[in-house]
Amino acid sequence: YRNEARRVQKIYNQAWSGNWGFVPVTDEEIEEMARGLRLLADRDLVLFAWVEGEPEPVGFVVCLPDINRALKSLRGHLFPFGWLRLLLARRHIHFVRIFTLGVLPDHHPLGIGALLYLETWQNGVRKGYTAGEMSWILEDNVPMNAALQMMNAHVYKTWRIYDRAL
Repeated sequence: YRNEARRVQKIYNQAWSGNWGFVPVTDEEIEEMARGLRLLADRDLVLFAWVEGEPEPVGFVVCLPDINRALKSLRGHLFPFGWLRLLLARRHIHFVRIFTLGVLPDHHPLGIGALLYLETWQNGVRKGYTAGEMSWILEDNVPMNAALQMMNAHVYKTWRIYDRAL
């Protein structure tokens, strides 16, 4: 598990380095994030992409069941019995969210991001998930947006950051 977290960190830091406001994920941050996601993650929805001849993976996707749908019914109360309701409700989550996806820049032209989306979608359907969300995709990330359009995904929310010198 720790090795997989390090692989995610390595790819993420390279794949996202050109994005506005990027800050590399540190060793401590990736370990804490991995520890926090371990109980939530579905192993069939965390994938690595390998290219023949490459010693390490060149891409990854981390897709998570949307636990927020189960948390809503707790109304902020985990104790005394909220944790039990959460465990029971977790089995009935049918919505997933792509937490993060990254492909090494040299491998972008190969369509690996689209393949990761497709494999995640197929695994999710096989496991009973009926809907999902791919979040925080930059508007100018043409390859990822094109891949999603081919899967009949649609943009339902746009976040923008504006910059102004003071």
